[in-house]
Amino acid sequence: MTARSTRNKMRWQAEKVMKNVDMAQGHLQLLTALTMGQSEDIEGKVANLVTLFEMMYQTVKTFREGL
Repeated sequence: MTARSTRNKMRWQAEKVMKNVDMAQGHLQLLTALTMGQSEDIEGKVANLVTLFEMMYQTVKTFREGL
């Protein structure tokens, strides 16, 4: 059996980050659903977090593609 290269390990870790960001976005969606439109403050902050996570996802994706 051959050892995994450092590049493959980095790709694998980047994919895990992307999966975790997707999971976090799902949790934010549930949080928004739980507020049922009753808290503009929470919805505004969640919207900012979604934007942040999307930027993080795209950055990691670009990084992974460059490996």
